[in-house]
Amino acid sequence: MKYFVIKYGQDTGVAETLGEFDENDLDAAVALRVKFETETARIDNVEIVLLGSSSTETLRSTHGRYFKSERQILKEARGTSAPVAG
Repeated sequence: MKYFVIKYGQDTGVAETLGEFDENDLDAAVALRVKFETETARIDNVEIVLLGSSSTETLRSTHGRYFKSERQILKEARGTSAPVAG
């Protein structure tokens, strides 16, 4: 298991990996998440998350919303044939 600290732009769907840690480095991963969360607290539509997974490929499968924009999520929720306003 690895830990990933990810910065996710809700409006853009861009997920940036800020740090990747081994299973023995959970304290360092939490500290980094708190650091970036504090720095981005006043920025709308930004999430800082700490996720555990065996790989980034698995993260894309298990936590796909962090790799999609709001527009993509809405489009999928409505079905691929329905137009998305905005």
